[in-house]
Amino acid sequence: MVPWRPLVTVAIGFCESLIFSGLIFGWPSLVHVLQIEGVYSHLCLTGEDYGQNATSLLLGGGNNATGDDHVIIKCKDQDNMFGLLYSVMLAAFGIPSVIIGFSLDYLGLRYTRLFGNTMVLAGFLSLSFATAETPWLLWPGMLCICLGANTLRLCALQYGNAWPEKRSTIMFLYTSAHAISTTVFLMFQYANSAGLSLQTSALAVSVICGLTFVSTFILPKMKVEEPAAPEPEYKEKIPMKSSKDNVFLEKSREAGELERSVGHLDKEEKSQSDTTVIPLMESIKTMSFVLHMIWLINVYMLRFYITSFNTWAWKTTNDASQVAFYNSFAGTCSLISPFISPIGGIVTDYITKKAGQKEDKVERLASKFQAPVLILCVTTTLILSVYVCKLFYSPLAVYISIVMVSIARPVTIASVYTYVRIRFYPEHFNRLTGLGFTVISIVCLAQYPMYVWLFHSDESYTLASTSFCIVILCTFISPGHLMLRRFPLRFAAEEIRNRKNV
Repeated sequence: MVPWRPLVTVAIGFCESLIFSGLIFGWPSLVHVLQIEGVYSHLCLTGEDYGQNATSLLLGGGNNATGDDHVIIKCKDQDNMFGLLYSVMLAAFGIPSVIIGFSLDYLGLRYTRLFGNTMVLAGFLSLSFATAETPWLLWPGMLCICLGANTLRLCALQYGNAWPEKRSTIMFLYTSAHAISTTVFLMFQYANSAGLSLQTSALAVSVICGLTFVSTFILPKMKVEEPAAPEPEYKEKIPMKSSKDNVFLEKSREAGELERSVGHLDKEEKSQSDTTVIPLMESIKTMSFVLHMIWLINVYMLRFYITSFNTWAWKTTNDASQVAFYNSFAGTCSLISPFISPIGGIVTDYITKKAGQKEDKVERLASKFQAPVLILCVTTTLILSVYVCKLFYSPLAVYISIVMVSIARPVTIASVYTYVRIRFYPEHFNRLTGLGFTVISIVCLAQYPMYVWLFHSDESYTLASTSFCIVILCTFISPGHLMLRRFPLRFAAEEIRNRKNV
């Protein structure tokens, strides 16, 4: 029976992931609300080129305007402003990850969470007061939300330690919640259609942000530790006879440990290895980490898919209602994540458990290194299928890509966490995860020139899309090198040797 505290810890992480962890990736829905509210509409109402560059869209149901209709004034300058903000948001979301990782290791869970709590609360309060008259409040609001959401997301990665035998499954559940959280701003859009302003919706979420301060003091101060395994019971003195020696197991009064007169104690070796401190560079300088960074950068092309989705969608149709339906369909598909995502965790847990049954220490660790390979290959295949769809200007291709993205997004995030925790030294998990997402976010700054190249012309679109597919194909080398048994065996032997030498 699982104690109540681990269950509460896991539940807190799930609820916060459901609301905050990936909400910025629902940005297109928030942009729609901001346009209705008139934020940055002044960029379309100034200058002599208003009649040529600005577009007024009537939202209603018929051809005649009524008092309930909304008029959206949009233009290229406004789109560029929102595009610039989103690019900076992606950088703000990921670049501080390495700092957050070190903060978790040195300042502890509570102080790191308090920073995240404060950021999301300040962000939604600032967003609630962003109007056509005060559009500048959108910038600090969204940047604070990005900082806070990413902090809470990284904090949640250690909550699986509360239930170690189900850790991979918990991580996949969290990433399912991450995928669903992209619909938070879609709820803002629905609320706006029902007559609720952006301010009302943002203030409502601010109240929820306030509750996260309470959960911070329920969780441990430093980190979520794995529960200690129960010690086996022994008698004070147990005679064991063999053909050559009389072996006695005695309980030491001073150390409280079992001592054996002959032979070796694996338990003592394990205890010694658990207390060793492995330098972070022992993980960073490995072949696996370098290949993982290449895999990570290319697989997170999903973010570029979000950036370029609307432009691609408009190339498949001239009907505005069709494009709107694409977005609604994407929001609906994200709800399938909780039913698909845990499958990856269950498979990885099963393979890891099976690997743990091997007697040889090196063989056992090498088999555990190979446990995430299947999910990594599936993830890469899903991302590749998304970009193959983008080669075609077809509504069917759009629908297929949306379904693939809805499956790939949670599986991608969970497979990253699971792989880092299994393949590298566990004590490096926070810092390696933070470093990885920092690298991703820096690379995301190159999204704008990629976007310009992609949509410069039909010829450049085909060339760019084909190039993306080829690059993603190359990422199979990361899980592929672990399929060759000699590499996991070598990595396992090195890790065991490092544990003994340090």
